[in-house]
This record gives sequence, structure tokens and C-alpha cells, in this order.
Amino acid sequence: MVAPSITGRKDERLNKIIPVMKNDCISKIVQRDPLIKAFGSIMIEKSGPKDSQFISQKMRELGRLVEGLMSVEKSKNVQLSDFIKPEKFDTVVTAVHIITRFNSQNDQLKVSIPSLALKVGYSIQKCASILSGLGFAYVG
Repeated sequence: MVAPSITGRKDERLNKIIPVMKNDCISKIVQRDPLIKAFGSIMIEKSGPKDSQFISQKMRELGRLVEGLMSVEKSKNVQLSDFIKPEKFDTVVTAVHIITRFNSQNDQLKVSIPSLALKVGYSIQKCASILSGLGFAYVG
């Protein structure tokens, strides 16, 4: 079911969602990240194409995370699967701080988009399950 997204074979249902996304840097990240596409394929399999707007939104949230990871790592060659490892936890947290506009000044914590942090956290869990299910479990 998920193998086509990771192996690069076409998923026709996913190809109906991605082109409809707003054409920006986030959609380009989504298009080239195999784990985000696998995540989208699983969501389509689970809920069907009727929820294409919701699936697109979830994929874009992960794309925003990858964009944050790019700024933390100062590299454009970043894929989400590279950061689903225990040693990359702090890097992911820093990226989430960036995309949620986390700010700690004067002993006060302020998060501009708190719900995004929760949503991305749940999506990361699902992505970790996808990698584990495909046999890409962390080998330290």
C-alpha cells in the first residue's frame, strides 16, 4: 500500500491532491519528499479522496516542518525521514519552534501557532510508524 510512495511509483489518487495545492515552496517540498507522499497515500487509503482538502493540509504541515528543518540544518537537501531518529529530536524541536513562531522573552513563553505544534507532533508519530512498517527502523 505505501510502497509505491517510497519506491517512486505513481499513486493516481495522490496525483490528484498535490497539483491542486497552492504552488509555493511548501508544495515543492511535499512533491519531492517520499515520506510526506507516503503519509498522504495512507491518509487517502484511510479516509478516501473525499477528504482531499484535509489531506493536503496535513501534507503541507509536514512540508512546513521540512522547511523549518532546512533552516536549522542550513541545507536544501533535507528529507523528513532523515530526522525521525532519536539523535535528531532536538533538531526537530528547534524546527517546530521556528514554524510555530515560538518566542521566550522576559521569562514568558509565547507560541503564535500552538495548534500547529500538536498537529505536526501527531503527524510525525504517523510518519515514524510508516518508516517502521516499511522496515526503515532506526539502527543506531
